Amino acid sequence: MNNIKQKNLKKIIISPIFTMLIAIGAFIKIPLPYVPFSLQFLFVNLSGIFLGYTFGSYSVLLYIIIGLIGFPIFSKGGGIGYIFQPTFGYIIGFLVATFLIGKITKNLKSSFKNYFIISLLKIFIIYIIGFSYYYLIAKFYFISPKGIIWMILYGVIIFIPGDIITCFISSYIAMKYKNFKI
Repeated sequence: MNNIKQKNLKKIIISPIFTMLIAIGAFIKIPLPYVPFSLQFLFVNLSGIFLGYTFGSYSVLLYIIIGLIGFPIFSKGGGIGYIFQPTFGYIIGFLVATFLIGKITKNLKSSFKNYFIISLLKIFIIYIIGFSYYYLIAKFYFISPKGIIWMILYGVIIFIPGDIITCFISSYIAMKYKNFKI
């Protein structure tokens, strides 16, 4: 078996492990008003770093499919109806950000600084997609009387400190195991 096929086989085997870690991360959470802070981003970020854009995206996509089928692996349950949860946009953001950042960083030099910067960029993409979805569902599906400032506070700002810490942690893990060849 040539080296590329062997490497892809390893990634195929490890992708569901990251799917499981993302699901577990949904339940390791700090309850905050309206949207809980969880460790999902840590595992989503690491899946992209270690598996690359293709297999990292597969692990996130598998997580989404399993949750939408009905397994309660999202932070507030599961099932097709979850698409009407305001927080589902952040899950969509996980997939899009993993793919885009993976593409951007495909040939990136391995360094703490680079991992940290791409982690921040990944959060930014997740916030844009997640908040946009959060706002639209809350405003037009739930007909929420809450204003945009309130939604920005509880949909983005409240998470920034924890997400920056998560960026540090995932960058540290990526550097510590940068020679871990998958």
